[in-house]
Amino acid sequence: MQEFINIVKYEHIHALIQQRRFQEATDLLEVLIQFQPDHPRWVELRLIIASQNPKVDEYLIWYQVIQDQFPDSSQAWLAKGLYPGVKIRKAEKALLMAAQKDPENPYIYYFLAKTYRHLCNYRLALENANRCLALDPQFYLALLVRVDCYRHLGNLSQQITDAFAAVCYLNGMNKDHLFKKILDEFTRFVNSSKKLPPHQMDG
Repeated sequence: MQEFINIVKYEHIHALIQQRRFQEATDLLEVLIQFQPDHPRWVELRLIIASQNPKVDEYLIWYQVIQDQFPDSSQAWLAKGLYPGVKIRKAEKALLMAAQKDPENPYIYYFLAKTYRHLCNYRLALENANRCLALDPQFYLALLVRVDCYRHLGNLSQQITDAFAAVCYLNGMNKDHLFKKILDEFTRFVNSSKKLPPHQMDG
């Protein structure tokens, strides 16, 4: 069993989460948490998976585990920021506190980026997505946040660049949906450009 624990790395489970392969990630984490219950990163990842489940019971269990085992930690504040139904400004404050506790954790900036996107503050969302990617260039979910930000900010070139970078990594429906979004945006841009006089297409 120790050999298994030594083989499985944080990066492996992180990659599964990004591909939304939650069951596989959960199976690995259950073994790791059983043998390393005091490892805050394993519990953090388990909480993040639970936050993607519309049924809140699972999240509440891991929320309480974190508050009991790791009070006032970055994990505890992250859990407060992701709490089901939390007011958006309270989520922002909790995530900012988590970032103070653990400024090298890309997940915190990813969730901050999503929070600011929800608030329609696309520049702050972009800033936090960039911070996430600076810490982890393979954090492809942050690219999806940037795609949406660039769409609202009118930067089609960067939007398509990030979308294609992400689509090379994602599987299944995520990839199909993203391809459709790219094609729709590009088609919309081409069609609108055809309606403009030539001298306005560069401006």
